[in-house]
Amino acid sequence: MHTTKICFLFLLKKCRKSYRTIDELNRINIRNNDFSGGVIGAEMNGPSRFSVFNNDFENMDQGVRSIHTLNAASEVDCNSFKKIQIPLEVQGNNKKFTFSGNAFSGGLKDVILQEFGSVPGEILSVQGDFNNSPNNCFSKTNQSVDILTSNNTISFRYFIPNNNTEFCIDPKVGVNNYTKQGIPSNNVICGAEFIEEPQYSDVDLYNLRDSISNANSILMNDPGNQVALQKTSYYRAEEDIVLRSLLKDKISQSDYSGAQSLIGDESSFFNRRLSYTIKIAAKDYLGARALLKTFPTDNLEDLYFVKTQNLHLEGIRSPGEFTLTTSEKADLCIIRNSKTLARNYAEGLLWLYDRENYEIGGGDCKAEKKEDENVIIAKMSTFELYPNPARDMLICSYSVDNLSSSFKLDLNIYDITGQQISTIQLDKSGQQNISVVDLSEGVYFVTILQDGLVTNQEKLIVIK
Repeated sequence: MHTTKICFLFLLKKCRKSYRTIDELNRINIRNNDFSGGVIGAEMNGPSRFSVFNNDFENMDQGVRSIHTLNAASEVDCNSFKKIQIPLEVQGNNKKFTFSGNAFSGGLKDVILQEFGSVPGEILSVQGDFNNSPNNCFSKTNQSVDILTSNNTISFRYFIPNNNTEFCIDPKVGVNNYTKQGIPSNNVICGAEFIEEPQYSDVDLYNLRDSISNANSILMNDPGNQVALQKTSYYRAEEDIVLRSLLKDKISQSDYSGAQSLIGDESSFFNRRLSYTIKIAAKDYLGARALLKTFPTDNLEDLYFVKTQNLHLEGIRSPGEFTLTTSEKADLCIIRNSKTLARNYAEGLLWLYDRENYEIGGGDCKAEKKEDENVIIAKMSTFELYPNPARDMLICSYSVDNLSSSFKLDLNIYDITGQQISTIQLDKSGQQNISVVDLSEGVYFVTILQDGLVTNQEKLIVIK
């Protein structure tokens, strides 16, 4: 175990400076660490499969965040969250994401599930089962589940086997807050320091698909059958784990045709993405480009994916050093600043082919060479935000004594991801009221710029 102030975004990095990669087959394992201080402990951003297991998070703005990770079965299990503003945040499509055996203490809300752009917030439709809850120990002193969901959220079921059981009074990782105190948790994975990676066979995959087919047959005749719904959800998550593991093994053995045979029908977008991954691994670049031509481009999500992958293929196939044109950089910056999955690919390409001019995780992205925009000049003698936390109205008080008559002051608000939310031009009064009614509950960062240069930065917490 070790104490650290670094963050995980697939690779080690300094806080607020993100390295983002896309890996749809391997699992990112973040286990047995102590995270203390800083902005965020672990963030999974874009298509990925991960396990965040048996970590301690303390005194941070955010503990774990999962953003739009798509179909990969991923887990946040057996972690301890203490004095974290937002312990666990899930944004966008994370349809096979589960969390269990976690202990929460403090924070605005233990778990926040919300949309990402136009994509509804989604996790696995069944959290737990009919016999066992997901065994999380929430911070509230009653039996309510401390999960905040936005309006644009796909419904899921959090199982509570018995509403009359006693609440967990002494939270420990792996203790079920809906089981009477003294009864051990049924969540057997908690308490194990290491998890062995299971070995699967093709037969395991086919058996799971048979189980899914059987459950779907029951649902055709009885759409409201809760047991069949639960089984379908569970088996599909297991299918994803087994499929990706088998694909990884076959690719490592250069058995590309065997890997492709496991996918079968390429009609779904998800299966075509896996097929594309196989072709890249096999260095079948012509086949990969031909497959890209079959991808839909009728919305920005799909269009940006195809654009970034075509550039990726150009870079791979280039006989010499590959250089992005100014137009290509501008296109990648537009994609990088979007709320689409392809933003991660765009950021990777900018870093790979233009790393001298591009800063990973920067708040802005431009086609030309970036200057250091994070240098803070002499701070104002007076700068204050209150009330903080704010609910409806924020008052910004600042000094104008030493400013020139032609000064220009701007106040920028950024969300926890670094996305700029709004810009407000401050007047010469020295105090200005700012409405935060339209801001969702959470953590934000307020930056003051004097004539384009940063002078002050403060953290803002919004509560509702």
